[in-house]
This record gives sequence, structure tokens and C-alpha cells, in this order.
Amino acid sequence: MAAPRYAGAKPGSWLPLALMLTIFCAKFAVGVMVGMQLPLAGTAAFASVVSLVYGLLGGMFLGRAVVIWRASQPTSHGANT
Repeated sequence: MAAPRYAGAKPGSWLPLALMLTIFCAKFAVGVMVGMQLPLAGTAAFASVVSLVYGLLGGMFLGRAVVIWRASQPTSHGANT
């Protein structure tokens, strides 16, 4: 018996893995910079860039979740939308 798959699943899709790896690497790099007490880590520009990167990566996950959710919804062929 085959395992059930969610709508939008792609066998062997590398995108979720790449997103998770990118998030891990970004958090690791930020942690190293803060842990080494680099002067750059205390600037507003650094905080802005880190926030932007985290926001973009989180947004990519959210966007993918919305696409998968929409694909799983039944379509209404007679609706006026």
C-alpha cells in the first residue's frame, strides 16, 4: 500500500531541503558573528539585513504552504469569483 501524499507533493523535491539548509546556515552564521562579538553584529544595518533574510526565507515557506493548501482545495466550477 502506497503512503498517502499531500497535494502538490513532488517526489524528490529539493526545494524544502534547500530552504531548511539555507535557514540553518544563516542562523549559524549570525550566531557565530554574535558569539565572536564582532563589531558588525551590533550595527543597525546588520540587524536589518538579518531580519530581511529571515523574513524572505519565512515568506518562501509560507508561500509554498499556501500553494499546497490551495491545490488541496476542491475547485468550484460554477462560482462567480
